[in-house]
Amino acid sequence: MGFDSFGALNKGKHLCEEALIINKKNDDKRSTAVVYNNMAWSCIMKGNFIMAKDYYLKSYDIRVLLEEKRGIGFMLANLGWVDIFLGNYLESEKNFKDSLDIIMKLSDNQLTSWTLSNYGLLKYTVCNFDESKKIYKEAISMERMCIMSGL
Repeated sequence: MGFDSFGALNKGKHLCEEALIINKKNDDKRSTAVVYNNMAWSCIMKGNFIMAKDYYLKSYDIRVLLEEKRGIGFMLANLGWVDIFLGNYLESEKNFKDSLDIIMKLSDNQLTSWTLSNYGLLKYTVCNFDESKKIYKEAISMERMCIMSGL
């Protein structure tokens, strides 16, 4: 990270907090979910995975309320990813499987590829190398489909 990275992250967090106030005042739930996702990423950049998970859960809850399938799948994948770093491997696996169940039905190859790559990381982290390799191959196949379709 550069010299001013944490200063920029702190400023970004402040801007996100202001956006939350405006979004809540305007009852803009979708934008609020996006801001929570951004706040989670800011926490990840600082190594605060516990707080990141809290923000991802807030975004997830809103997306469930809005019945936003792609957003639900995306947040489950994000939760799976952050759970790897928290050492919550069983929870991570459940989140990745639930995410894949949703997004594969949406035929979202790009998000499926990204989720599979992170699921492969989980399998690698727990030393299940054969399963990791199989999942990574599937992710690469999906990514190739995205490239061929121009995504």
